[in-house]
Amino acid sequence: PWDCGLMLDLSTARRGYEHLYNDGYDRWQSNRTLALAATGEYNLRQGTIINPFAGAALGVAFNDVVGDKYFPSKGTSMLFAPRIGIEFLYHIRLMAQFNICRKGYNNFSLTLGFVIGGRPKKQ
Repeated sequence: PWDCGLMLDLSTARRGYEHLYNDGYDRWQSNRTLALAATGEYNLRQGTIINPFAGAALGVAFNDVVGDKYFPSKGTSMLFAPRIGIEFLYHIRLMAQFNICRKGYNNFSLTLGFVIGGRPKKQ
């Protein structure tokens, strides 16, 4: 019931800073994260057409600000991403994931993925 994989993820957290200036302008910046991680999930109904799963990803995140910089920051951090989802028809995965890496860069994502293998073997 266990599976493993690799994840390459590019995500952005939009952060607002208008509260620091109090001048009526909408001030925000995009905090981008590029993550490379190992993944592992436990499949609750492996081998069925609808298979719920839960797991996590653990790896490294490269953080940087894109565009306007009200609070410049850049660096590398550890990434932990708990995730849950449903696999349909042995090959299509719909998943929700919370990326935890660094203050200002944490975000929630919904993904659509494809599974290589996973179909039950014919007897």
